[in-house]
Amino acid sequence: MGRSWRGAVVAADGDAFVRHHLAPAAVREVRTGDGWWAVDFAASSYFADGCLLLGGDPGRVGAVVGPLAESLGAREVTVDAAVDLRLGHPDRGSEWAWMHTARPLPVVPGEDRVVWSPDPTVVEALLDEANPDAFVRPGDGRSTGWAAVLDDDGGALACGAVTEHAPGVPHLASIAVASSARRQGLGAALTAAMTRRLLRTAPAVTLALWSGNTTARALYDRIGLTGGHDYRTRQLP
Repeated sequence: MGRSWRGAVVAADGDAFVRHHLAPAAVREVRTGDGWWAVDFAASSYFADGCLLLGGDPGRVGAVVGPLAESLGAREVTVDAAVDLRLGHPDRGSEWAWMHTARPLPVVPGEDRVVWSPDPTVVEALLDEANPDAFVRPGDGRSTGWAAVLDDDGGALACGAVTEHAPGVPHLASIAVASSARRQGLGAALTAAMTRRLLRTAPAVTLALWSGNTTARALYDRIGLTGGHDYRTRQLP
């Protein structure tokens, strides 16, 4: 069906993940079949080089994923979590969720405490304590901005980064709350405040999380982010 991002959007029937997360320059090939669509990628954002994203009817996706991955030489496959994916290394992959909103979230108590462009050193200290595996760090070139909630001494109690995968669509990353400040609503306040500000100029705001992080999932559901995109990714032999 071609090699363009626009072709991928059409093939996926306007799917929000395809529209708001995929990097157009990374699209190498788009294919469609009876009840399924597929996009082959070069390395970009969440995707490794030779990553194959498939969507559509789970049963039909499951039937074509193996032959399609082989024909395209895919190194990694990402499908809807409902697909019975029986190829790849189970221990070399992940289950994750993608969420988004195009509408401002309801006001959350504590949003007035959120500040932009905090001192990178206090953000680093918080990430070291609360989210040492954070994908995005201050100064690594992956973010376009940071926000935080600070304590009276200027330390960071909560933080989050703004990144971008699809042009013009902010993606929140490295959201963390200090262990001593949890269950105070700071994660909700930070996420809502960042989303509200970014939606002034962006068509949507997105974020992703590991499927096993039920606490974060419940928080994002509660403040109004939309789910519906749960994925399974596997590296291929």
